[in-house]
Amino acid sequence: MILKDLDKFFTRAFLFSFNKKKLFFTYPFIFLIGIIHIFFRSLVAGPGTWTNLSFIFLPIFISFAILFVLGVFLARIYFHDVKNLKCSYMEILKKSVDKISYTFYISILSIVAFVILWIIFGFLAAIKDIPHIGSFIGVFISIVAYILILFFIVLVILNLLFLFFLTPSISLKPKLKIKGFFEILKNLKKNIFVNFSLFLIAVITVFIPAFLLFISASLTKSYFAIRLDSIYLGLESFFIMLPVSILITPFVIFFFNFAIESFNILHKKTESSNG
Repeated sequence: MILKDLDKFFTRAFLFSFNKKKLFFTYPFIFLIGIIHIFFRSLVAGPGTWTNLSFIFLPIFISFAILFVLGVFLARIYFHDVKNLKCSYMEILKKSVDKISYTFYISILSIVAFVILWIIFGFLAAIKDIPHIGSFIGVFISIVAYILILFFIVLVILNLLFLFFLTPSISLKPKLKIKGFFEILKNLKKNIFVNFSLFLIAVITVFIPAFLLFISASLTKSYFAIRLDSIYLGLESFFIMLPVSILITPFVIFFFNFAIESFNILHKKTESSNG
């Protein structure tokens, strides 16, 4: 893969991210994700409780479920854009309904896995809180709690990888069978450096503006704090989220655009190596 070609694909994916129609289509999804995170954040009872883990990770996995659905639509729209094909968004939505079911399997499995492990973590937390002997036992089972939290983080990373590498296959292929899924995994293993590089480019391009927006929101809340009850704090988060959602939307679109470009790059690379 030549750097010049990568620059071409990156530029094309980036420029197609600022299509006005596509921005208006994507924004409600990003807005919904923001609402979900604000809602779960308002449920946080206090620091250090095991229940707060669900309020941190559960909205993330729900957000991935929404992003998978959005990604299928955006991938198919981008395919039409690049090919200069006339497309009706409503028509694409109708033709994409059957493909969304594949994304539900991934999302449901992730949420179920998290809930089961979160319950186990809660059981360990209950043992730790037993009077007298709880702290003693807690010292030894803390390693299990650490592994569980590490698995939560790994599960988030896996969803991000699936979002980048599986969305194009689900969107563009007629059917994604189990055999096709293993072919994707085989290709990831075969071209580790190329896959990792492309994935890193997409993540960094989204992460940098997201980090800047997060810092701006945090500083706003710190130095323009609303010192009232939780209702006003929730409203403050809501109104800050409005511009944040708008500004991050084109970079989310880019993530899926570049995922399609990466899929084509890797597909051509596989064909040339087989040939």
